[in-house]
Amino acid sequence: MACAVTLTTITTSCTESYSGGLKSLVLHNKADIVDDVTIDEATGEFVCPSAPTTPGVALGFNNKDAFSNFTDVVTANPDGTRNVVPTIQMEFARMSVENRTALMSLTQAGAEIVAAVETAAGTQHLVGFEFGLIASSIDGATGANRADKNRFQLTLVGDENSLSYQPTAEVDWTSINTVA
Repeated sequence: MACAVTLTTITTSCTESYSGGLKSLVLHNKADIVDDVTIDEATGEFVCPSAPTTPGVALGFNNKDAFSNFTDVVTANPDGTRNVVPTIQMEFARMSVENRTALMSLTQAGAEIVAAVETAAGTQHLVGFEFGLIASSIDGATGANRADKNRFQLTLVGDENSLSYQPTAEVDWTSINTVA
């Protein structure tokens, strides 16, 4: 027996931004926000009416670095199972001691990180809320020429049941982005 699917029209707009890249990123330990955020599975929206007790940490990066990005990939199978792999890649200028220390702390075993990502196109996403993200790789490079970058590149990866969640209102986005 085939299952009925609710089909919805997707439209395009000539006035909305389609710009690629990231605008901002705030990281939270999942345990610090799980009680402050409510998810509506039907709509994919989240509510965070007040700032979490433990604020997040903003990661500063060059939003014109031609590297930093967010992808959310669903793989669906005929048997009804699906897998969602969110990936966030960020680039940080200079292989400094401070950057190294901050990035290494993300690789702790058992870490469950949730990211609040705002894209250059103005879309907002809560990523990794179901099972958390992990720092799957940190790549440092000095560059071979003066024109090359001295940088670290971080990749956060998750394994979720659904695509990232969006805020229901501006107050929810402001609350989840409260930083220390």
